[in-house]
Amino acid sequence: MKTPSTARQRLGEELAAMRQAKGKPTLKSLVAQASKKYKVELSDSALSEWFRGRAVPHDYRHFAVLVQLLTNLPPNEQLKRLHRDAWQETRKRQHSQNAHPVETTPQSRSGPWLPRLVEVHYANLERIAELMLSRTATGDLPVLPASSTYGAIGAVEKRQALLRGFSALNLPCKRFTRDFSLRSLDTGDLFVFDTWFRTRNGPAPQNPVPLTGDLNKDPHVYIQRQRVRIIMPLNPRWVTTGTAYGEFGSGGVQLAGVCIIKGRVHPEDAKLVPPTNKVLYRASPLVLGIADPFDRDTDLRHSVVFDVIDVDSDSLITVGPWGG
Repeated sequence: MKTPSTARQRLGEELAAMRQAKGKPTLKSLVAQASKKYKVELSDSALSEWFRGRAVPHDYRHFAVLVQLLTNLPPNEQLKRLHRDAWQETRKRQHSQNAHPVETTPQSRSGPWLPRLVEVHYANLERIAELMLSRTATGDLPVLPASSTYGAIGAVEKRQALLRGFSALNLPCKRFTRDFSLRSLDTGDLFVFDTWFRTRNGPAPQNPVPLTGDLNKDPHVYIQRQRVRIIMPLNPRWVTTGTAYGEFGSGGVQLAGVCIIKGRVHPEDAKLVPPTNKVLYRASPLVLGIADPFDRDTDLRHSVVFDVIDVDSDSLITVGPWGG
């Protein structure tokens, strides 16, 4: 039998052995017990990754609760040290990937790092301006339009000028290609895509209802692949046109653009997102729109075979190279 080569894999084997000794309880039963006994919200997908040694519990309390459920004892010093080593190992690997990313830097490609958009549906100009100022020495940015004049000709020109400057920065990013693993995303990553989105709670023009932070109510869009979902809340202030409002209320739409990854959704915040058994990431959309059909990035578009409805979850999934 091959000896595990990493602390993460060794931790996974230890957890799997504990589960086996306990009679191999189901993932769903462990999730239910953690919630009932300790008020800790786990997910079956996260547990599966931990037992296989593919991921490490980022919250020590979750790790301690799992060990308690499997052994009726808190983690001993050896397990604590192994968890700490596995977590530090994971963080080092993530930082190394960020420092030397594969297929993520614009220098490895020809042409702009952002998809060319023929129509912009959403553009968070404040965040874009902040990002530009943090990455460049110049403060020569267009004056941001007021939201009340967002659709006016002058406002459109200012928005386009800002987006041209943003695209010209040629920033390092990660790209949603066919072989990209969403689990490799880290906080602060710029993530570029041209893919199918699901939409929920679409905003309405001139909607005075304030955002609550609860995505069961607030407008948002999301993408998913292989049990990972990235949720992007929408601020109606940055929706550009009436057509865009219609797209965000349609239930599903093809969108190209870029977002910035905020991080994983913590279990304590799980009640603020629609229920799912997928690993959740939250992201802030910077630009969303329709890609130029004559100038699409082939690495982003080489993906969809066909879309089908999953009758068990009543959701649209992609069947083909990317999976559901």
